[in-house]
Amino acid sequence: MKIGILTFHNALNYGAVLQAYATQVFFTQLGHDVTIMNYKNRYIENVYKKRLAFSFNIKELVVSVLVFVFNNLKKHGYSNFIEKYLQLSEPIDGDENLVSGYDLILVGSDQVWNPKQTDGFDKMYWGDFKHDGVLASWAASFRENAFEKNDGAKIKEYLKNFDSISVREHHLKTMLSKFTDKNISVLQDPTLMLWKDDWAKVCSSRPSKKYVLVYAMVDEALVVEKAKLLAMDRGLDLIILNPYTNAKVSSNYKQYASPQEFVSYMKNADVIVTSSFHGTAFSIIFEKEFYCVIRKSKTNVRIEALLATLGLQNRIIDEETIHFDNSDVDYVKVNAIRRQEIEKSKNFIGEVLTQARCVFHS
Repeated sequence: MKIGILTFHNALNYGAVLQAYATQVFFTQLGHDVTIMNYKNRYIENVYKKRLAFSFNIKELVVSVLVFVFNNLKKHGYSNFIEKYLQLSEPIDGDENLVSGYDLILVGSDQVWNPKQTDGFDKMYWGDFKHDGVLASWAASFRENAFEKNDGAKIKEYLKNFDSISVREHHLKTMLSKFTDKNISVLQDPTLMLWKDDWAKVCSSRPSKKYVLVYAMVDEALVVEKAKLLAMDRGLDLIILNPYTNAKVSSNYKQYASPQEFVSYMKNADVIVTSSFHGTAFSIIFEKEFYCVIRKSKTNVRIEALLATLGLQNRIIDEETIHFDNSDVDYVKVNAIRRQEIEKSKNFIGEVLTQARCVFHS
């Protein structure tokens, strides 16, 4: 079966690139011919274009040069990963009369339905294009506050484009059920469809020292603060994977790590402290001791939903945490639940592929 994956494959974001890779591998392991559809949202492309800003202020100029250099090093790492590991189609500009050649097109995973990520509703990710196969969403996601009150009619119309629908979180199923009579499945993020041995294949060189790893998409200062407590208590080094390109120059900060290096740092960490969904996912994949930082005054629905599914709510810490839960994570139990979740994904895709075969043979 020829499958096309339409997702965020080119963002300078570890989770985006790695979930695209995981989806490709997952369906290749199931025996299908898989291609990442080479469509690029223009807004996402422009977000990552850092230009060198000249200033007569020496400090500002130095910062600008460092950001420019770090950003280009970061781009180089991502480009190498994409070229080596992703099977891309010819470029698609979104204006074709027909996207052909696929028995099945899967939209997702990641936040492909978040208009705040794509500068409005991107018609490609909402299936508003001509094609000659079956169209389904694959663990699609969006932030809980992504939509405006008057977006309902638009969402209802867009969901008609899909033959089958799956999302990544239960609260998204509840929300979208208001706009469609179609059944909505809840599936785990594609990165969790692969096991640690699968991910070890994309690792780069192994760090030699023992360390606490920080990966923070939000509240970096707080996450670093908590990680430092752990590092000092256990006599470990501290490594900070910074997802944003800035001018911090420190031996702790790894500002332009490639996706391969990200996976390697996760694999070899002694402890992981994170506020990132994919930081949490890879902590679980590599069966690590880990802690998710969520302030008492906030929620992180995506992380909390994942931890609830796997019975790991005790891994959440907040700004008041001083003493850490040192109990071992029962990964035998966690992996048993993961296998059940993978079977759900296989069952969903089995039904979708049956539809595709019917269309293909009609």
